[in-house]
Amino acid sequence: MRTSARILGIDPPYAIAGGEVIIDCAGFDTRIPRHCGVLVGDEPAQIVALGPRRVLVTVRKRRAANSKSDYVPALCSASPRG
Repeated sequence: MRTSARILGIDPPYAIAGGEVIIDCAGFDTRIPRHCGVLVGDEPAQIVALGPRRVLVTVRKRRAANSKSDYVPALCSASPRG
């Protein structure tokens, strides 16, 4: 996956199991939503709402954060194959 997206803010800064997180971002290419993804740590998060400047995700139960270092979202966007 490739991306030039930057995370500008995360609210809330910590997540509970199954909790929702808002990620403010810039440069996230959402033209093909199925090519977009969000990782929390090394686990994919469930995207609830998606836009180029804001993403709402649900954190999977296994990856609920216990500390700030355990909770590092990353935006991913794959380019179409062809």
